[in-house]
Amino acid sequence: MTQKHRLQSKERWAWAALVVALVLFNGYQFWLRATLPTEDLTAAGSALPEPVASEQEATSVDPSLIAQLPSALSDYQLRQFKKRGLNHPEEQILADLLGKPQLIPMDPVLGGTMFFIPEATRLLSDRWVMATYEDGHVQGRALFEYQVSSQGEISWRVLATADN
Repeated sequence: MTQKHRLQSKERWAWAALVVALVLFNGYQFWLRATLPTEDLTAAGSALPEPVASEQEATSVDPSLIAQLPSALSDYQLRQFKKRGLNHPEEQILADLLGKPQLIPMDPVLGGTMFFIPEATRLLSDRWVMATYEDGHVQGRALFEYQVSSQGEISWRVLATADN
């Protein structure tokens, strides 16, 4: 097997693993929604939840939520990000994405404003983040690839989307 064929084979396996991860994540989200208790919002006295007051509130990251999650980064990866100027890499990477709603690959509808849902945004690895976004009317998910420069600047690219 030539070097070129080995690289192509590795790339195919990486893409297959990514697709499997996306399918598992979407299945998990579907299962979570199916198991949540539902309530009749048409009953007397029930009210719809209040909308988020501002985009700033919608994109703020609660550090306690991130601290509860197992780390997606190895010790080596954490050290590499710290060398690039990220003292708290996981929090800083997620906060950077949540603060950039212009990266959302879906247009809002009915006068809404797209924002990321912090509780449904996960750092998957040292290269990828899965994020859920909405505007109050429509919702979607995207797999983002990120890179951290030697100066600690984070750049983003959308790899895949799934709109609901």
